[in-house]
Amino acid sequence: MNFTRQNIKNRTVLARCCYADMIIDMMEASVSGDNELYNCMKKKAWMLKYSIDQMCEYVSHNLFSINAGSEPQAQAYLAKITLTFPATVPVTTTLTSIKFGGVDIATPGLALSSGPLHFIYILPTIVNDINTYVRANQYTDGIYGITASADITTTPTAPTLTINVTYDSSVFPSVTSGSIVYVDNIPTATSLILDSNSELAVSNYSFTNDIARKFLNQMDEYCGCPCGDNSKITNDILPKYI
Repeated sequence: MNFTRQNIKNRTVLARCCYADMIIDMMEASVSGDNELYNCMKKKAWMLKYSIDQMCEYVSHNLFSINAGSEPQAQAYLAKITLTFPATVPVTTTLTSIKFGGVDIATPGLALSSGPLHFIYILPTIVNDINTYVRANQYTDGIYGITASADITTTPTAPTLTINVTYDSSVFPSVTSGSIVYVDNIPTATSLILDSNSELAVSNYSFTNDIARKFLNQMDEYCGCPCGDNSKITNDILPKYI
């Protein structure tokens, strides 16, 4: 089974519910003076919390995205591309598209301004959209992850948008500054620079299915093996809910 971001999140949420139940059982055991049950539940809860925290850290740092839903690719590269914009837009502006290698990485038709406006106010909108945009084929398009940032203070009259794209070099074999294409309805003239295009150490960067499986199996183990008398406890092995 190849784990995706969504089923990892689903199973982690269920593990959190299991952890909450453990804490309640631990508190009840403490009040009733059942030290054996208390110590058992405390150890299980601590180990379960560790697994949950590690899994959430992988997800929040976007390390799982490099897998594209499967084992990591051998040729992962990082392209860092900077676009320099003019000071202002003269009229109401709508984003036509921003593409990397022909793939949309922002929302086509995104409203950028309702009239004349400085780009220092427009770029944060573009950055937020790129960082939250869900691509149509995000697990198969050869792009592992995208982050964007803007510099609107160093040179306000020529603000910059920097886009970092982690990609599979077998899908995008020749990445240049022209691999990022920005188009709006004016159209705005932007200058593009490829700051870097370097190979990643995938083994140090990726979150493989083996790692996911180990943490999820550990969650299952601690949630599915209750302490003490099991006769009145429902067995909530997580995979049956997924």
